[in-house]
Amino acid sequence: LIILDSSPTAYLHPFAASRVKKLLPSAKLIILFRNPTDHAYSLWHHRVRTKVESETFENCVLNDQERFEETEKKWRNDEVKEHTWKDLRLSYVSDGIYFNHIEKWFSLFPKENIHCINVNDLAKEPIIVLNKICNFLNISEYNFKNYVIKNTAKSKIQKTSKPINPDTRKKLVEFYKPHNEKLESFLNMKFDWD
Repeated sequence: LIILDSSPTAYLHPFAASRVKKLLPSAKLIILFRNPTDHAYSLWHHRVRTKVESETFENCVLNDQERFEETEKKWRNDEVKEHTWKDLRLSYVSDGIYFNHIEKWFSLFPKENIHCINVNDLAKEPIIVLNKICNFLNISEYNFKNYVIKNTAKSKIQKTSKPINPDTRKKLVEFYKPHNEKLESFLNMKFDWD
């Protein structure tokens, strides 16, 4: 029996890694990495669409450190509950400094229990990536002959979203460059983001 859980914000929470280790010491972890610039803008846009973010993306970027410290404090004081998640002023930029968030997971779990995926690879070669996941989980490869790519929100998002400001994108790409290099070196993976 294999039980799976998807928690897109677990890597960020300051206590999640230690809590998972205590509860499930031999758990296997799968971490998906997306270009942090795209991730930041997409998450901001999602929260604007769901009416929980009222600031411009540029203002959020300017105030990112303040937003990060505010959210971190709330997490550490156990003030964040599922029903209050929408009230957080997320730090879209800091969340994409992946190495800062995954280091604690690698310090608690053996490297062979962590499987990292580049979302671009999943998009380009989904069946290959899915079978690598099967191998990682020690289950037999699956014949994904009826595999269909679906993203029900994508077409709606593309119709309503404006592209990121090119100057903002350029600044974020430069900002993330050393962080991405550190992540690539640590994971021995190449992401080729921007």
